Amino acid sequence: MGPYQERLNEVRNLVETELAESITKVAEDRRVADEQLQEVGHLKSYEAEAIQLRGVTHELQKALRASAREMERLRVREKILEEEVRGLKKPQTLTRQVRILEVAHVFHTRLDYWEQRDCIPLTVLCKVRSCLIAWHWKEPARFECPRTTIKAVSKILGPFACEGGRNTIHRQRRHADDTEAEFRQKQEKFKSELNAEWEDKLRTECSRLKAELDDLHAEEKHLAVESMKLQKEQEIRALKQSWELRQEEMTKEISTLKDSLTDKDAYYHKEMENLRTNADRDVWELRRKLQKLDEKNWTQQERLQEKHNEDMERLRQDFKERVEDLEKQLASTSRLSAEDDRRQMERLHNDEVERLCEQHRNSMERLREELEAEKFQAVEEARVIVSQHLEHVNSSLREQLLDATCSNTQYREELEAIRAALKLREEVICSLEEEIAKAKGGSDGCSSIYKASQSSIAYSEDSNGSANSQDRLSLSDSLDNPDDAQRS
Repeated sequence: MGPYQERLNEVRNLVETELAESITKVAEDRRVADEQLQEVGHLKSYEAEAIQLRGVTHELQKALRASAREMERLRVREKILEEEVRGLKKPQTLTRQVRILEVAHVFHTRLDYWEQRDCIPLTVLCKVRSCLIAWHWKEPARFECPRTTIKAVSKILGPFACEGGRNTIHRQRRHADDTEAEFRQKQEKFKSELNAEWEDKLRTECSRLKAELDDLHAEEKHLAVESMKLQKEQEIRALKQSWELRQEEMTKEISTLKDSLTDKDAYYHKEMENLRTNADRDVWELRRKLQKLDEKNWTQQERLQEKHNEDMERLRQDFKERVEDLEKQLASTSRLSAEDDRRQMERLHNDEVERLCEQHRNSMERLREELEAEKFQAVEEARVIVSQHLEHVNSSLREQLLDATCSNTQYREELEAIRAALKLREEVICSLEEEIAKAKGGSDGCSSIYKASQSSIAYSEDSNGSANSQDRLSLSDSLDNPDDAQRS
């Protein structure tokens, strides 16, 4: 038990040192938490302003939705105007149709003139008229160039075209050229006037739309900034409340853990006392059995010694009786023969005595070996009992240590998850504070105070988590060394 006692003393000193350090650290963490609570109290003055801004935010959101609907209506109107402008910028189709109709009208007028003058047969005129109608519907491109149409009509007229007809055709060509030139001038003039008019209208409408969009954008920007400011302040308030609740929960959890640690410490001290009592009882029982075995061995030795003495006494008595008998026999015989017989008998007697001594010595050696074997067996049985008891005690202590280590690991995982959540929330709060600082420079003081309070709260929770982990570690060490824990 010497090495175990030294180890228990060392572990007890180590546990006492760690316990003192953990108590000091818990006191420091409590002081930091009190300071942080005082700092958080300054943030409660902003609650009234946040409540007042909530109503303003609802009104701004309504105005923002109305502005969005107006913006959508203006965008639809802008698209319609763009379509109209694109249609006005492409007047080629209308101009082409007007030109084709004018050329066709000129040719039909000339055919009516020839029909009234009866210069050309009616069948030829009908054929020319049907060709013009077919060209108008199927090949309108012919009328874009009057000269090509005149050549085609001349081929149809053929020999019926007289000199007057040719002159008429030449006049018609000149008239068509003049008409085409005049139409082109009118077309260019109309096109320039139309483009100038629509450019003025488009410029005016674009200026008006730009001014409306600028005003709407400024209003939307202002509303968005105000709504974002109110939203972030509400989020800060919600986060502050959640942090306060979390701090209360952590304080309650710390108190619960301390109570549970105290209960477990008392329970394990009691268990160690019971185990020590059982071990002492088993050791006393083992000593009693060893003493009983020693007494039994001593009794057997005394019994064997008494038996040996009795045998020796009996052998001496037998020897004396036999010697007396031999002396009587020798007295009756002759002296010479008696002398020889006496020597022979002495020799036989000495041999018998040596044989008996050797037999007695062997029996004593065998008895000694049996006693040693029984003693060794008893010692081995006692050692096995003690080792089994120690193994049972060590296994129970290992199980308790394993349970404490598992619970410690679980607590550490929970603390790591809490730290990760706290870190994520701190990042969100930092981003919100940056946005609020960009939206309004006057909230810098509030954000800095809140950031400092959040960092201090996170630091206090980390310190509490480390203190709890050290307490669990010290409890595990005390389970490894029950005697030391009992003394402490």
